[in-house]
Amino acid sequence: MFYYANRSSILSAFTHLQMLDVGMYPSLIDHVVDCLVDAVEISKGNSPPLQRPSQLRQYSWLQDFVSRVMRLAHIPMGTILVALAYIDQMKLRQALDYGSTTYRWVFLGGLILANRFLGHKSLMAEEIAGANPPFNKTELNVIEAQFLLDFGFGAVTVAKDTILAIHGTFVEIALTEMVCHRTHFQPHEYPCTSRPSSKESYISTTSSPHWYWWWHKLWY
Repeated sequence: MFYYANRSSILSAFTHLQMLDVGMYPSLIDHVVDCLVDAVEISKGNSPPLQRPSQLRQYSWLQDFVSRVMRLAHIPMGTILVALAYIDQMKLRQALDYGSTTYRWVFLGGLILANRFLGHKSLMAEEIAGANPPFNKTELNVIEAQFLLDFGFGAVTVAKDTILAIHGTFVEIALTEMVCHRTHFQPHEYPCTSRPSSKESYISTTSSPHWYWWWHKLWY
């Protein structure tokens, strides 16, 4: 673990964070898709889509893939936070281009690097056999070797502040989805706006009594 100088501080920070079941929140799946597409496009020198990728029909298959992997492999939130932090750094190092499998490779590669960082077991082909399209053991081994060679062993590092910022965004999005869900049944109690984009700043959960109430619902 000598490649991960800041590993202990990040693991310590995790003990103070509320961990969500990301697969249970469609808006969080959308956010992961947005981050993936933006990272790939930026790494190639392109501008990210003006509209959120998760709202575009052309990426609906990616939403399905991310959702299936999250549910089938029971990916914990901590792993997703570290994976997105890795992907955020990977886009600055080299062009993320793996042909027609680019988005799937970047997502799985980020999870593999995160598992290594956190000391978890490797992602198994059996765990995501129901993904569409499926990955076999050989393909996962190739992805693992490629991403460890390109970004592992200290080549790319993740910062605690980055992970905390990603966590804050996740909590904000989850709270918004919960409020919107409640608004569906009580339409006059809360104004429900569209989901926050991945580029919007973190909104304090104590800025209103309603947010404070939902914050405690989420944490306790």
